[in-house]
Amino acid sequence: MISKTIHYKNHIIKDIRKGLLVTSKILSLTLGPRGKNIVLWDRTSQPLVLNDGTAIVNKLYSFYFTEHVGQFIIKDVLHDINDSVGDGTSTTGVLVSHIISNGLTLTRSGFQPKLFLRGLNLGNSYIKENLFSVAWPLFCNKEILKIATNSAGGDLSLGKLVVQAFKKVGTEGLISIETCDKKTTSLKIYGGLQIDRGYVSHKFINNIKKSSCELKECAVLVTDNKIKTLQEAINIMRSSLEINKPLLLISDEIAKKPLVSLLNNVIKKKINLCAVKIPSFGVYRKAILQDIAIATGARYISTESGDRFDDKLIPQLGYAKKCVVHENCCTIVSKNKYKSRIKERLKFLRVLLQASDSTFEIQQISERIAKLSGGIAVLQLGASTEIELNDKKLRLEDAKNATFASLTQGVVPGSAISLVHFSNYLKISEKYLKFIGENMGLELFLKSILMPNRCIINNSNFDSITIEKEILKYPFEIGFDAENQCITNIINEGIVDPSLLVYNSLNTAKKVTSVVLNARAAVSVKKVDNLGKKNLAITQLPPVYSM
Repeated sequence: MISKTIHYKNHIIKDIRKGLLVTSKILSLTLGPRGKNIVLWDRTSQPLVLNDGTAIVNKLYSFYFTEHVGQFIIKDVLHDINDSVGDGTSTTGVLVSHIISNGLTLTRSGFQPKLFLRGLNLGNSYIKENLFSVAWPLFCNKEILKIATNSAGGDLSLGKLVVQAFKKVGTEGLISIETCDKKTTSLKIYGGLQIDRGYVSHKFINNIKKSSCELKECAVLVTDNKIKTLQEAINIMRSSLEINKPLLLISDEIAKKPLVSLLNNVIKKKINLCAVKIPSFGVYRKAILQDIAIATGARYISTESGDRFDDKLIPQLGYAKKCVVHENCCTIVSKNKYKSRIKERLKFLRVLLQASDSTFEIQQISERIAKLSGGIAVLQLGASTEIELNDKKLRLEDAKNATFASLTQGVVPGSAISLVHFSNYLKISEKYLKFIGENMGLELFLKSILMPNRCIINNSNFDSITIEKEILKYPFEIGFDAENQCITNIINEGIVDPSLLVYNSLNTAKKVTSVVLNARAAVSVKKVDNLGKKNLAITQLPPVYSM
């Protein structure tokens, strides 16, 4: 039997605020270069030692429903920032939790949310409008290295790897992180168009040392048709023999008899051929096949057009400089004469990318752009222990995402110093507000945007308020360097944040705050057993400790 309990506004505000503050406190410990590590353990797996905000919040789970609501709000915000920027999740969590918790306090005191939300939105809009005017693009490799190193938790070796990856493939390239059994971390660059499907059978292998099939100056046949009959296989082999070139066959399933015929001729070295199953799924399968056809100059033979494998296959073939097929991937190095076609296709894909709102579509189109532009970098991550490997992986992802955001949208002074200096300008506009509610909202916003920088200073064992007063006496580029523990020109030190991070943090805070502060009740579900005892749906996990 299921029982539902309704929690009304005055009852839930205190508990939601408590959940927000608990989450904010644990996130604040991880901020800055002198931030602390957090030990996570849920008794079902081995303990984890992490410094990543998203991973930490995912493990927080309160026993009480209303406290869990506060934790869930921050968890949702952090996931949104992680998807859009990939870095600065702890900073955003601290900022949003303080805005909402202070807003809930005002609501409990009798202020109407609509009034002080105007003040909140005023301050938010002011910073967002002026943020990109103070941002600047990155050109110097030293500056890019400093950003990557700072985002990787001060690890210079990881920062160098990220910079090398971006040098090789650019911002349009694809950079992926993989774990390996080695103790060292390395970078591998794959040229050409790469698809995540390998050979249909290991009998196509012609390079035993590398377990791969290598075809030089080969023809390419692209189709989503199934090869069902022996005659279709014969027509394909005949076309390869007529042009006297190796053939890469990218198709759907191959029936048993045609496949045996292809393999027999390959083993007897009568033809040089490799069959690869078509990549991706659904709508994107067709799109990727069209990309391959454009990159190789082939004609895409689709089921929709009704084309089959007849005697006239040669005009439908494309050509590639080299093809390397492994068990799980296939790399196609296209010829220079198809570069103009590839550039036109890339322009078309960039237009699609700008018009798309779906996260999944953006990811798919970005991958297609990366594959067509011929830039694929793989960071193979190694470590001595699994705990070190998990920590390294999260730091490397942060460094990669922060560097990408910085290169595409520019940077602002880091350590949330830009928010501290913006607060100085907002204090002037506070005098011109007519209503007390708006004044309270703006004052709440001013206090909240100072919190991330204060947490970084507190983690360095300094008095945050004293140092903050000193910082506000200086120009925009002056801030506190937590690593060297001094007030300095943080831009010269390379302490910067992506402007996209600050913008998205404020944007997310605005959306979430207006929804939460206007909430009037919450409904929780409880299970009631036969004896009438109530079991909470949310169970308590062991506490999380800081190091």
